[in-house]
Amino acid sequence: MRLRRKRKNHWPPLELFEDQILGWIDAYRALKGSWPTWRSGVIHGNWSDKWSAINNALQKGSRGLPGGSSLPRLLAAKRGVRNRKGLLHLTIAHILRWADAFRKSTGNWPHHKSKPRIIPGSNGETWLAVDCALRAGTRGLPGGSSLPRVLAKYRKVRNSRDLPQLTVPMILAWADAFHARTGEWPKQKHWREEIPGSNGET
Repeated sequence: MRLRRKRKNHWPPLELFEDQILGWIDAYRALKGSWPTWRSGVIHGNWSDKWSAINNALQKGSRGLPGGSSLPRLLAAKRGVRNRKGLLHLTIAHILRWADAFRKSTGNWPHHKSKPRIIPGSNGETWLAVDCALRAGTRGLPGGSSLPRVLAKYRKVRNSRDLPQLTVPMILAWADAFHARTGEWPKQKHWREEIPGSNGET
């Protein structure tokens, strides 16, 4: 005689609301000190749901949600968390604005290793990421450039890896100007002095 297995009652999953999900997100942040991902397991205080299920519902539009979203997109839109798969396009104007602000606050022009690493007011951008995008031509930029090249072109910042050609007439003109200014000719002892009007030559 075959025994029948007792059927388990599977209740339909409860509807979800964006404010409810944001409450769970904030609680996770307060508890763990980081933001949840779809791999973060069971939701604390709601043991019937996992973050992966929330992410699926946001994507597919199930359980009362409109769909077309995701956990990273919700975090980016409502909590300003950087979404690596939804990064904004960059423009030269953006980069120059950030560089000018960096120059104003530090007295120096930025480079790919500049600190602070995160660019203020950029939603998590770094100078390294900007330099990489300029070189590779990603995120709306044409490519084949770099942070030093952009600063050299638009802000006349000396680029030590792309120095202009020197000519004898140019050097003589600088020497004549030095003589007129100081009454002597430039010598080895003057090797550290920056030449006026030379964009950083010594």
